[in-house]
Amino acid sequence: MIFAPRKKIIQSRFKQRGNIISLFPPLPSGPPEIDTFALSQCIDMTPGSRSPVGVWVSEDGEKLGIADLNVTSPDKYQQFSMTTPHDLTTLTGVESTRNFTTPVRIAGFFFREDGLRYFSTSRSPNNFVTATASLNDLSPPFNLASQGQAFTFNIGTDPFGIHFTPDGLNCYIIRAGTTVWQIEMSSAWDLTTGVVNNTFVVTGEVTAGRGITFDSSGTRMFIVDVVDGIVESVIYQYNLLTPFDVSTAVFSGKSLGLEQSDATGCHMVGDDKLYICYAITAPIVGVCKFLLAGNFPPPPPPPLPIGNASDYYLFQISDANPGLSGGTRLDCFWKDDGTKVYAARQNSTIRQYAVSPPWGIDSGDWTFEASTGALIDLRSVWWSPDGTVLSQARRISTSSRVTV
Repeated sequence: MIFAPRKKIIQSRFKQRGNIISLFPPLPSGPPEIDTFALSQCIDMTPGSRSPVGVWVSEDGEKLGIADLNVTSPDKYQQFSMTTPHDLTTLTGVESTRNFTTPVRIAGFFFREDGLRYFSTSRSPNNFVTATASLNDLSPPFNLASQGQAFTFNIGTDPFGIHFTPDGLNCYIIRAGTTVWQIEMSSAWDLTTGVVNNTFVVTGEVTAGRGITFDSSGTRMFIVDVVDGIVESVIYQYNLLTPFDVSTAVFSGKSLGLEQSDATGCHMVGDDKLYICYAITAPIVGVCKFLLAGNFPPPPPPPLPIGNASDYYLFQISDANPGLSGGTRLDCFWKDDGTKVYAARQNSTIRQYAVSPPWGIDSGDWTFEASTGALIDLRSVWWSPDGTVLSQARRISTSSRVTV
Protein backbone atom coordinates (compact mmCIF):
# COMPACT_ATOMS: atom_id res chain seq x y z
CA MET A 1 0.00 0.00 0.00
CA ILE A 2 1.09 3.58 -0.75
CA PHE A 3 -0.12 6.29 1.60
CA ALA A 4 -0.52 9.97 0.80
CA PRO A 5 -1.87 12.87 2.93
CA ARG A 6 -5.35 13.10 1.40
CA LYS A 7 -8.63 12.19 3.09
CA LYS A 8 -10.18 10.03 0.43
CA ILE A 9 -9.77 6.83 -1.47
CA ILE A 10 -7.57 7.42 -4.47
CA GLN A 11 -7.89 5.12 -7.43
CA SER A 12 -5.14 5.11 -10.04
CA ARG A 13 -5.82 3.93 -13.58
CA PHE A 14 -3.25 2.63 -16.05
CA LYS A 15 -4.30 2.15 -19.65
CA GLN A 16 -3.16 -0.48 -22.09
CA ARG A 17 -5.11 -0.99 -25.30
CA GLY A 18 -7.28 -4.08 -25.11
CA ASN A 19 -5.26 -5.86 -22.42
CA ILE A 20 -4.94 -5.93 -18.66
CA ILE A 21 -1.40 -5.07 -17.66
CA SER A 22 0.41 -8.23 -16.48
CA LEU A 23 1.93 -8.33 -13.02
CA PHE A 24 4.29 -11.16 -14.02
CA PRO A 25 7.48 -10.81 -16.08
CA PRO A 26 7.38 -12.19 -19.63
CA LEU A 27 9.17 -15.38 -20.52
CA PRO A 28 12.81 -14.80 -21.44
CA SER A 29 13.38 -14.34 -25.17
CA GLY A 30 16.22 -15.77 -27.21
CA PRO A 31 18.20 -18.96 -26.53
CA PRO A 32 17.78 -20.53 -23.09
CA GLU A 33 20.29 -19.71 -20.34
CA ILE A 34 21.09 -22.57 -17.97
CA ASP A 35 21.14 -20.41 -14.84
CA THR A 36 17.44 -19.58 -15.38
CA PHE A 37 16.25 -23.19 -14.90
CA ALA A 38 14.85 -24.61 -11.66
CA LEU A 39 13.86 -28.09 -10.49
CA SER A 40 10.21 -28.94 -11.19
CA GLN A 41 9.58 -32.66 -10.54
CA CYS A 42 11.28 -36.06 -10.24
CA ILE A 43 10.37 -39.72 -10.67
CA ASP A 44 12.20 -42.44 -8.72
CA MET A 45 12.93 -45.51 -10.85
CA THR A 46 14.54 -47.74 -8.22
CA PRO A 47 11.48 -50.05 -7.91
CA GLY A 48 12.47 -51.48 -11.31
CA SER A 49 16.11 -51.92 -10.24
CA ARG A 50 17.02 -49.29 -12.80
CA SER A 51 20.06 -47.05 -12.90
CA PRO A 52 19.47 -44.64 -15.82
CA VAL A 53 22.66 -43.27 -17.36
CA GLY A 54 21.10 -41.75 -20.47
CA VAL A 55 17.72 -40.11 -21.05
CA TRP A 56 15.67 -38.93 -24.04
CA VAL A 57 12.19 -37.31 -24.15
CA SER A 58 10.08 -36.63 -27.26
CA GLU A 59 9.13 -33.08 -28.22
CA ASP A 60 5.46 -33.80 -27.56
CA GLY A 61 6.33 -35.04 -24.07
CA GLU A 62 4.64 -38.41 -24.55
CA LYS A 63 7.67 -40.72 -24.85
CA LEU A 64 10.69 -41.23 -22.59
CA GLY A 65 13.65 -43.54 -23.15
CA ILE A 66 16.54 -44.44 -20.87
CA ALA A 67 19.78 -46.38 -21.02
CA ASP A 68 19.72 -48.58 -17.91
CA LEU A 69 23.10 -49.60 -16.53
CA ASN A 70 22.22 -52.42 -14.15
CA VAL A 71 24.74 -54.14 -11.91
CA THR A 72 22.41 -56.98 -10.88
CA SER A 73 20.98 -57.90 -14.30
CA PRO A 74 21.86 -57.31 -17.98
CA ASP A 75 22.10 -53.74 -19.25
CA LYS A 76 19.08 -52.62 -21.24
CA TYR A 77 17.32 -49.81 -23.07
CA GLN A 78 13.78 -49.06 -21.92
CA GLN A 79 10.94 -46.96 -23.34
CA PHE A 80 8.03 -45.48 -21.38
CA SER A 81 5.08 -43.17 -22.08
CA MET A 82 3.65 -40.23 -20.14
CA THR A 83 -0.14 -40.14 -20.18
CA THR A 84 0.02 -36.39 -19.50
CA PRO A 85 2.70 -34.80 -21.71
CA HIS A 86 5.87 -33.81 -19.85
CA ASP A 87 4.44 -34.91 -16.50
CA LEU A 88 6.83 -37.44 -14.98
CA THR A 89 4.28 -38.43 -12.36
CA THR A 90 2.17 -39.99 -15.16
CA LEU A 91 4.96 -42.24 -16.42
CA THR A 92 3.61 -45.67 -17.45
CA GLY A 93 5.21 -49.03 -16.93
CA VAL A 94 7.87 -50.19 -19.39
CA GLU A 95 6.40 -50.38 -22.89
CA SER A 96 9.41 -51.88 -24.68
CA THR A 97 12.86 -53.13 -23.72
CA ARG A 98 16.04 -54.28 -25.36
CA ASN A 99 18.12 -56.51 -23.06
CA PHE A 100 21.78 -57.38 -23.44
CA THR A 101 22.88 -60.90 -22.55
CA THR A 102 26.31 -59.70 -21.40
CA PRO A 103 27.35 -56.40 -19.76
CA VAL A 104 28.16 -53.75 -22.36
CA ARG A 105 28.44 -50.73 -20.02
CA ILE A 106 25.85 -48.64 -21.86
CA ALA A 107 26.13 -44.89 -21.33
CA GLY A 108 23.97 -42.77 -23.67
CA PHE A 109 20.65 -43.00 -25.49
CA PHE A 110 18.81 -41.05 -28.22
CA PHE A 111 15.63 -41.73 -30.24
CA ARG A 112 14.92 -40.20 -33.61
CA GLU A 113 11.82 -38.06 -33.09
CA ASP A 114 9.59 -40.36 -35.15
CA GLY A 115 10.64 -43.37 -33.05
CA LEU A 116 11.82 -45.36 -36.07
CA ARG A 117 15.49 -45.43 -35.05
CA TYR A 118 17.48 -45.17 -31.85
CA PHE A 119 21.13 -44.53 -31.12
CA SER A 120 23.30 -45.30 -28.13
CA THR A 121 26.81 -45.39 -26.74
CA SER A 122 28.30 -48.36 -24.93
CA ARG A 123 31.54 -49.50 -23.37
CA SER A 124 32.28 -53.21 -23.36
CA PRO A 125 34.29 -54.76 -20.49
CA ASN A 126 37.56 -54.40 -22.41
CA ASN A 127 36.81 -50.71 -22.99
CA PHE A 128 36.16 -51.19 -26.71
CA VAL A 129 33.87 -48.30 -27.49
CA THR A 130 31.09 -48.01 -30.05
CA ALA A 131 28.19 -45.85 -31.01
CA THR A 132 25.39 -47.97 -32.41
CA ALA A 133 22.16 -47.31 -34.27
CA SER A 134 19.43 -49.53 -35.63
CA LEU A 135 19.57 -49.30 -39.40
CA ASN A 136 16.21 -51.01 -39.79
CA ASP A 137 13.17 -48.93 -38.96
CA LEU A 138 11.55 -50.02 -35.70
CA SER A 139 8.09 -51.52 -36.09
CA PRO A 140 6.00 -50.23 -34.51
CA PRO A 141 7.80 -46.93 -33.73
CA PHE A 142 9.59 -46.80 -30.35
CA ASN A 143 9.44 -50.61 -30.05
CA LEU A 144 12.95 -51.42 -28.85
CA ALA A 145 12.25 -55.16 -28.98
CA SER A 146 12.03 -54.95 -32.79
CA GLN A 147 15.65 -53.79 -33.13
CA GLY A 148 17.19 -55.33 -36.23
CA GLN A 149 20.51 -54.75 -37.95
CA ALA A 150 22.86 -52.43 -36.05
CA PHE A 151 25.94 -50.54 -37.13
CA THR A 152 28.96 -50.00 -34.90
CA PHE A 153 30.97 -46.80 -35.15
CA ASN A 154 34.23 -46.88 -33.22
CA ILE A 155 35.03 -43.51 -31.63
CA GLY A 156 37.81 -44.41 -29.22
CA THR A 157 37.77 -44.49 -25.45
CA ASP A 158 34.83 -44.05 -23.08
CA PRO A 159 31.84 -42.56 -24.94
CA PHE A 160 29.01 -41.24 -22.78
CA GLY A 161 26.17 -38.85 -23.72
CA ILE A 162 24.90 -38.70 -27.31
CA HIS A 163 22.86 -36.08 -29.21
CA PHE A 164 21.80 -35.48 -32.83
CA THR A 165 20.87 -32.35 -34.74
CA PRO A 166 17.20 -32.25 -35.83
CA ASP A 167 18.20 -32.94 -39.46
CA GLY A 168 20.21 -36.04 -38.47
CA LEU A 169 23.39 -34.86 -40.20
CA ASN A 170 25.47 -34.35 -37.04
CA CYS A 171 25.98 -36.53 -34.00
CA TYR A 172 27.69 -35.38 -30.79
CA ILE A 173 29.28 -37.64 -28.20
CA ILE A 174 31.11 -36.68 -25.04
CA ARG A 175 34.17 -38.92 -24.96
CA ALA A 176 36.32 -39.86 -21.98
CA GLY A 177 34.40 -37.32 -19.94
CA THR A 178 36.40 -34.40 -21.28
CA THR A 179 36.05 -34.05 -25.08
CA VAL A 180 33.06 -33.49 -27.36
CA TRP A 181 33.27 -35.26 -30.69
CA GLN A 182 31.16 -34.05 -33.63
CA ILE A 183 30.43 -36.73 -36.24
CA GLU A 184 29.21 -35.41 -39.57
CA MET A 185 27.15 -37.69 -41.83
CA SER A 186 26.61 -37.27 -45.55
CA SER A 187 23.35 -39.24 -45.26
CA ALA A 188 20.99 -38.23 -42.47
CA TRP A 189 20.77 -40.60 -39.50
CA ASP A 190 23.22 -43.03 -41.14
CA LEU A 191 26.38 -43.48 -39.10
CA THR A 192 27.91 -45.58 -41.89
CA THR A 193 28.51 -42.26 -43.69
CA GLY A 194 29.91 -40.50 -40.60
CA VAL A 195 33.34 -38.95 -40.07
CA VAL A 196 34.66 -37.06 -37.05
CA ASN A 197 34.55 -33.43 -38.13
CA ASN A 198 35.22 -31.31 -35.03
CA THR A 199 36.25 -31.75 -31.41
CA PHE A 200 36.04 -29.53 -28.33
CA VAL A 201 37.83 -30.04 -25.01
CA VAL A 202 35.89 -29.13 -21.86
CA THR A 203 38.49 -29.84 -19.17
CA GLY A 204 38.57 -26.18 -18.16
CA GLU A 205 35.24 -26.66 -16.36
CA VAL A 206 34.18 -30.31 -16.60
CA THR A 207 35.91 -33.06 -14.63
CA ALA A 208 33.73 -36.04 -15.60
CA GLY A 209 31.31 -35.17 -18.41
CA ARG A 210 28.45 -37.63 -18.88
CA GLY A 211 25.49 -36.04 -20.70
CA ILE A 212 25.29 -33.64 -23.64
CA THR A 213 22.37 -31.76 -25.20
CA PHE A 214 21.68 -28.64 -27.31
CA ASP A 215 18.97 -26.02 -27.62
CA SER A 216 16.97 -25.85 -30.85
CA SER A 217 19.07 -23.02 -32.32
CA GLY A 218 22.34 -24.90 -31.89
CA THR A 219 23.92 -21.89 -30.19
CA ARG A 220 23.75 -23.42 -26.69
CA MET A 221 25.46 -26.66 -25.69
CA PHE A 222 24.96 -28.15 -22.22
CA ILE A 223 27.18 -30.76 -20.57
CA VAL A 224 26.41 -32.65 -17.36
CA ASP A 225 29.40 -33.09 -15.06
CA VAL A 226 28.95 -35.96 -12.62
CA VAL A 227 31.91 -34.47 -10.67
CA ASP A 228 33.09 -37.20 -8.26
CA GLY A 229 29.81 -38.92 -7.45
CA ILE A 230 29.74 -37.38 -3.98
CA VAL A 231 29.13 -33.66 -4.31
CA GLU A 232 26.32 -32.03 -6.28
CA SER A 233 26.50 -32.61 -10.03
CA VAL A 234 26.59 -29.57 -12.32
CA ILE A 235 25.47 -28.77 -15.87
CA TYR A 236 27.60 -26.26 -17.79
CA GLN A 237 26.57 -24.03 -20.68
CA TYR A 238 28.72 -23.36 -23.74
CA ASN A 239 27.82 -20.81 -26.41
CA LEU A 240 28.50 -21.68 -30.04
CA LEU A 241 29.39 -18.83 -32.39
CA THR A 242 28.32 -21.01 -35.34
CA PRO A 243 25.22 -23.12 -34.64
CA PHE A 244 25.97 -26.79 -33.97
CA ASP A 245 29.71 -26.33 -34.70
CA VAL A 246 31.55 -27.37 -31.52
CA SER A 247 34.82 -25.94 -32.79
CA THR A 248 33.33 -22.48 -32.17
CA ALA A 249 32.18 -23.24 -28.61
CA VAL A 250 33.19 -21.03 -25.68
CA PHE A 251 32.32 -21.42 -22.01
CA SER A 252 29.50 -19.01 -21.12
CA GLY A 253 30.47 -18.71 -17.46
CA LYS A 254 27.02 -20.10 -16.57
CA SER A 255 26.15 -23.34 -14.80
CA LEU A 256 23.41 -24.94 -12.72
CA GLY A 257 23.67 -27.17 -9.67
CA LEU A 258 21.56 -30.30 -10.17
CA GLU A 259 20.34 -30.83 -6.59
CA GLN A 260 22.15 -34.16 -6.03
CA SER A 261 25.16 -36.20 -7.14
CA ASP A 262 25.54 -38.79 -9.92
CA ALA A 263 23.77 -36.92 -12.72
CA THR A 264 24.63 -39.01 -15.77
CA GLY A 265 22.53 -37.83 -18.70
CA CYS A 266 20.51 -34.88 -20.03
CA HIS A 267 18.09 -33.93 -22.78
CA MET A 268 16.55 -30.52 -23.55
CA VAL A 269 13.07 -30.27 -25.05
CA GLY A 270 11.47 -27.16 -26.49
CA ASP A 271 14.18 -24.86 -25.08
CA ASP A 272 12.28 -24.66 -21.79
CA LYS A 273 12.34 -28.20 -20.37
CA LEU A 274 15.53 -29.95 -19.28
CA TYR A 275 15.50 -33.62 -18.27
CA ILE A 276 18.31 -35.02 -16.11
CA CYS A 277 18.82 -38.66 -15.13
CA TYR A 278 20.58 -39.77 -11.96
CA ALA A 279 22.20 -43.13 -11.26
CA ILE A 280 23.42 -45.07 -8.23
CA THR A 281 22.81 -42.73 -5.29
CA ALA A 282 19.78 -41.61 -3.26
CA PRO A 283 17.55 -39.72 -2.86
CA ILE A 284 16.52 -39.99 -6.52
CA VAL A 285 17.69 -42.75 -8.85
CA GLY A 286 15.63 -41.83 -11.86
CA VAL A 287 14.72 -38.77 -13.92
CA CYS A 288 14.09 -35.15 -12.92
CA LYS A 289 12.67 -32.26 -14.95
CA PHE A 290 13.93 -28.68 -14.73
CA LEU A 291 11.88 -25.80 -16.14
CA LEU A 292 12.93 -22.46 -17.52
CA ALA A 293 12.10 -19.66 -15.08
CA GLY A 294 8.76 -18.13 -16.06
CA ASN A 295 7.35 -21.48 -17.16
CA PHE A 296 6.12 -22.37 -13.70
CA PRO A 297 2.41 -21.74 -13.14
CA PRO A 298 2.16 -18.11 -12.00
CA PRO A 299 0.98 -17.39 -8.47
CA PRO A 300 -2.68 -16.42 -8.08
CA PRO A 301 -3.35 -12.85 -9.21
CA PRO A 302 -3.42 -10.28 -6.41
CA PRO A 303 -6.84 -9.44 -4.95
CA LEU A 304 -7.19 -6.19 -6.88
CA PRO A 305 -10.50 -5.32 -8.57
CA ILE A 306 -10.44 -5.39 -12.34
CA GLY A 307 -12.51 -3.13 -14.58
CA ASN A 308 -13.11 -3.87 -18.24
CA ALA A 309 -10.54 -5.47 -20.52
CA SER A 310 -8.76 -2.18 -21.19
CA ASP A 311 -8.43 -0.98 -17.57
CA TYR A 312 -6.31 -2.09 -14.67
CA TYR A 313 -6.99 -0.59 -11.24
CA LEU A 314 -4.78 -0.02 -8.22
CA PHE A 315 -6.09 1.45 -4.95
CA GLN A 316 -4.54 3.21 -2.00
CA ILE A 317 -5.96 4.43 1.30
CA SER A 318 -4.67 7.80 2.44
CA ASP A 319 -5.40 10.40 5.14
CA ALA A 320 -5.32 14.16 5.55
CA ASN A 321 -2.71 14.04 8.30
CA PRO A 322 -1.58 10.53 9.18
CA GLY A 323 0.66 11.87 11.92
CA LEU A 324 -2.32 13.08 13.99
CA SER A 325 -4.35 10.84 16.29
CA GLY A 326 -2.67 7.67 15.08
CA GLY A 327 -4.63 7.74 11.85
CA THR A 328 -2.16 6.00 9.51
CA ARG A 329 -3.88 3.34 7.35
CA LEU A 330 -1.98 0.07 7.11
CA ASP A 331 -4.37 -2.27 5.31
CA CYS A 332 -7.76 -2.29 3.66
CA PHE A 333 -10.44 -4.78 2.67
CA TRP A 334 -12.87 -4.38 -0.23
CA LYS A 335 -16.42 -5.62 -0.23
CA ASP A 336 -16.97 -7.97 -3.17
CA ASP A 337 -19.30 -5.59 -5.01
CA GLY A 338 -16.87 -2.66 -4.74
CA THR A 339 -19.22 -0.43 -2.77
CA LYS A 340 -17.34 -0.38 0.54
CA VAL A 341 -13.78 -0.34 1.80
CA TYR A 342 -12.65 -1.01 5.38
CA ALA A 343 -9.34 0.47 6.49
CA ALA A 344 -7.31 -0.68 9.50
CA ARG A 345 -5.77 2.29 11.37
CA GLN A 346 -2.79 2.32 13.63
CA ASN A 347 -4.76 4.07 16.42
CA SER A 348 -6.94 0.95 16.92
CA THR A 349 -9.90 2.08 14.81
CA ILE A 350 -11.42 0.76 11.61
CA ARG A 351 -12.93 3.18 9.12
CA GLN A 352 -15.64 2.28 6.66
CA TYR A 353 -15.72 4.06 3.28
CA ALA A 354 -18.65 4.14 0.89
CA VAL A 355 -17.70 4.05 -2.80
CA SER A 356 -20.02 5.25 -5.55
CA PRO A 357 -20.05 4.12 -8.26
CA PRO A 358 -18.57 0.70 -7.29
CA TRP A 359 -14.79 0.73 -7.65
CA GLY A 360 -15.26 4.41 -8.48
CA ILE A 361 -12.57 7.01 -9.01
CA ASP A 362 -11.87 9.74 -6.44
CA SER A 363 -14.92 8.77 -4.38
CA GLY A 364 -15.38 7.31 -0.94
CA ASP A 365 -14.88 9.65 2.04
CA TRP A 366 -15.13 7.66 5.23
CA THR A 367 -18.65 7.30 6.63
CA PHE A 368 -18.24 5.30 9.81
CA GLU A 369 -15.52 4.62 12.38
CA ALA A 370 -15.44 1.76 14.88
CA SER A 371 -13.04 1.45 17.80
CA THR A 372 -11.36 -1.88 18.48
CA GLY A 373 -10.61 -0.99 22.11
CA ALA A 374 -7.32 -2.35 23.37
CA LEU A 375 -6.15 -3.54 19.97
CA ILE A 376 -3.43 -0.91 19.67
CA ASP A 377 -1.26 -0.80 16.55
CA LEU A 378 -3.87 -2.39 14.31
CA ARG A 379 -2.38 -3.77 11.10
CA SER A 380 -5.01 -5.60 9.05
CA VAL A 381 -8.72 -6.26 8.73
CA TRP A 382 -10.78 -8.95 7.00
CA TRP A 383 -14.49 -9.77 6.64
CA SER A 384 -15.99 -13.25 6.35
CA PRO A 385 -17.79 -13.86 3.03
CA ASP A 386 -21.23 -13.54 4.66
CA GLY A 387 -20.32 -10.24 6.36
CA THR A 388 -21.03 -11.44 9.90
CA VAL A 389 -17.48 -11.85 11.24
CA LEU A 390 -14.78 -9.20 11.25
CA SER A 391 -11.19 -10.31 11.92
CA GLN A 392 -8.40 -7.97 12.97
CA ALA A 393 -4.68 -8.33 13.58
CA ARG A 394 -2.22 -6.08 15.38
CA ARG A 395 1.54 -5.93 15.40
CA ILE A 396 2.11 -7.44 18.86
CA SER A 397 1.31 -11.02 17.83
CA THR A 398 -2.41 -11.04 18.63
CA SER A 399 -5.62 -11.10 16.68
CA SER A 400 -9.32 -10.94 17.47
CA ARG A 401 -12.67 -11.75 16.00
CA VAL A 402 -15.75 -9.56 16.27
CA THR A 403 -19.18 -11.04 15.45
CA VAL A 404 -21.45 -8.47 13.82
